[in-house]
Amino acid sequence: MNLSNESRLLILCATNGASKDAPEEAASLISDGIKWDDFLEASVSQGLAPLTHAYLKKHQEKTSVPSYVRDELAELYHGNVARNMYLRSELERILHAFNEQGIDVILLKGAALAWTAYGDIGLRTMGDIDILVRPKNLSMAKNIMHELSYVA
Repeated sequence: MNLSNESRLLILCATNGASKDAPEEAASLISDGIKWDDFLEASVSQGLAPLTHAYLKKHQEKTSVPSYVRDELAELYHGNVARNMYLRSELERILHAFNEQGIDVILLKGAALAWTAYGDIGLRTMGDIDILVRPKNLSMAKNIMHELSYVA
């Protein structure tokens, strides 16, 4: 499979440079030529802009990235932090309401991962909060969410 330099660099960023040679590989890809607008577009469309920002910032001494790319990725990362902080506050409000009614909840996907697996609230993109409740509690859960001004 022939991947573009942009795709290969994006994979390095997304995997946080899992291999010890990743920073040098990233520098080599960059020196071979990166279509930075394509790279940015792919980073955003794949939901990887925060991870890309973190990786390139961590290895900025080895990777020569145009300032407009760094600035755009930083803006996307900080926007993601703000959105995730809001979602976290909503999640705490929801969990408190469910806890008051004795309903067990399991967090799924982004909500579960952003604060546990990533270690940085801004690295995982999230569009919503996914929770799982027992079928017997579904009606009560719907009522609680309605009381919290959420709609189906």
